[in-house]
Amino acid sequence: MPVKLHRYRRFKPATLMLLTVIAVVTIIVARPASHLLLTVWRDDRQQVIPLAPGTTDDASHLNRTSMQTIDISGDLSIAKVQLQNAIKAAKITGKRVSIAGARHTMGGQTIYPDGIFLDMSRFDRMQLNSTTKILTVQSGATWAKVIPYLDRQGYSVAVMQSNNDFSVGGTMSANAHGWQHNRPPVASSVESFRLMLADGKIVECSRQEQPELFSLVLGGYGLFGIILDVDLRVVPNEMYSAQRVIIPSQDYIKTFRQLTTKDVGMVYGRLSVASNSFLTEAILTTYHQSSERHKSILTTPSPSGLARTVFRGSIGSDYGKQLRWQLEKASGGEAGTNISRNQIFNRPSTLFENYQQQSTDILHEYFIPPASLELFL
Repeated sequence: MPVKLHRYRRFKPATLMLLTVIAVVTIIVARPASHLLLTVWRDDRQQVIPLAPGTTDDASHLNRTSMQTIDISGDLSIAKVQLQNAIKAAKITGKRVSIAGARHTMGGQTIYPDGIFLDMSRFDRMQLNSTTKILTVQSGATWAKVIPYLDRQGYSVAVMQSNNDFSVGGTMSANAHGWQHNRPPVASSVESFRLMLADGKIVECSRQEQPELFSLVLGGYGLFGIILDVDLRVVPNEMYSAQRVIIPSQDYIKTFRQLTTKDVGMVYGRLSVASNSFLTEAILTTYHQSSERHKSILTTPSPSGLARTVFRGSIGSDYGKQLRWQLEKASGGEAGTNISRNQIFNRPSTLFENYQQQSTDILHEYFIPPASLELFL
């Protein structure tokens, strides 16, 4: 019986090459795409359990505590009475008073069992004197409110952390440092502030008036009184051009010193978290003053964007860490673009917040002398 032979189609070399490229690209894209999609699926904001009435917590989500909460008004005259009454009640009942804004500093100054919790978050009014370039702002205001206010008038914060969702009072109480090149911590931009003492009296503090209290309160974590409002020196909202270099971590200090010239307004570095280059590779991003006039529109990064997904996808995953580092090297920062000073500041830490209830993320900070960095790593 005759057998029918099937003819198989022969592909042209160009077609075969195209199919091969498509197959390779599909394989390359499939893993990161599936990893990021799985991260999005797991990253559910609805997992966050709301606080029960009569309790409070800090940013760690580890210290849920029963406390009497007093929401301080934004009206100064009302706020003064509220605070003085809270202090009197604390003396009568023997309770401790805790002061908090964004609650990112964790300890007795923020939460104390069965204490009186002063929530300063609504105490956030501000006024700029454009002649003296002094911003008077209440201590409960977050930088997320300060930055747009200054931006509309062409000014920017002189010194602050790399995220905008901390309170002014909290930043002062920690005397936080920023990533402004060659600038001291935030205390250097403070001209004066009003402080309520433990007896309810209000005093003016500056380098000339009450200088000891001025020094103690800046970095004093609320132990010396309640900061009411503060006079901060502000600076023009400059435009920067961003430049990024990838270097061995052993060259970090040398490269940092070479690149941080006088025209550098801000600078930050990142160390590799990927297993194949862990702490041995670094990215250094410098922001140089640009001649371009300020014309950008201030925006806030989306909490559901790619940056969050890449970051959350690196938690507990070696592959996720490798992917994150590859993407940071390829497109991290704003290299090759012009960006305003305020836009750099306008980033919330909640962009990377952990929604999982069974774990939390805690920031560690280590202050290392430059000469000891490589030894420490």
